[in-house]
Amino acid sequence: MKKITTILLLMVLLVGCTQSQETEPIEAPKQAVQTKEHDPYRIDYDTVSETDTTHDIKVIETTQTFNSQTLNRYMYTDKDNNDYPVGYPIVVKKDTALTLNVENQTQTDTNIHWHGLSLPNDQDGPALLINPQQTFQYQFTPDYQGTYWYHSHNRPVRDQVDFGMYGPLVILEPKMQSIR
Repeated sequence: MKKITTILLLMVLLVGCTQSQETEPIEAPKQAVQTKEHDPYRIDYDTVSETDTTHDIKVIETTQTFNSQTLNRYMYTDKDNNDYPVGYPIVVKKDTALTLNVENQTQTDTNIHWHGLSLPNDQDGPALLINPQQTFQYQFTPDYQGTYWYHSHNRPVRDQVDFGMYGPLVILEPKMQSIR
């Protein structure tokens, strides 16, 4: 009798642990810049400029609703105030000078750390701070191609990165001429 009771108790526990709860789908950001005509995360090599390589972004604090909960988060926007829910995409061709003007419109210090790039300290990392309501200009020339990412490196890093301060960096190899 004791074995049967133990087995029944275990079965009840297992059934209770495996029941799923229905949840609401996550809402898409209301001002996402992706449309049928334009997808900022799609890279078309021929539209990447070799001369206009200046990007102006703003760091903002905003709120978004997910699963009926309003969350405070950070976000990068472009000069036209378009939101980029998974980071402002920076695309540049190898050996082309890149200028990134970052305007900090938040109430906290921030900065950018570039993963996978070897840059001078004055262009990367935790020692550099962009104070609230200030702008910093990053300037460097990537000399190797690849897909990288950037994020805030202000301490504690998690506070800003977990809430949206990251983005993709794609450095394209110049097109090779066909060999005849």
